[in-house]
Amino acid sequence: MKHCMLSHHGEYEYGSPKLPSTPEAFLLHCADNLDAKTKMIEEALDADSTQGHWAGYNRMLQRNLSRSDFE
Repeated sequence: MKHCMLSHHGEYEYGSPKLPSTPEAFLLHCADNLDAKTKMIEEALDADSTQGHWAGYNRMLQRNLSRSDFE
C-alpha cells in the first residue's frame, strides 16, 4: 500500500518519488492519470464559449477537443 501511495503519480517529472513497480501500483497510477486528464477535458470544454462541437486545440492534452453528443 505504501508503494502504491508513493508511486501514484507514475513519473519523476510529475513529482513521484518512486516509479510504479507492482501491477497494483501501476493500475493506481493509470486510474489517477485517467481521472486527471478527464477533469482537464471537462474544464476545457466548460471554459470554451465557441459554438458547435469543436472546442479547438488544447495544448496540455496536445489534441483538438470535441463536445460529446451524450452530454
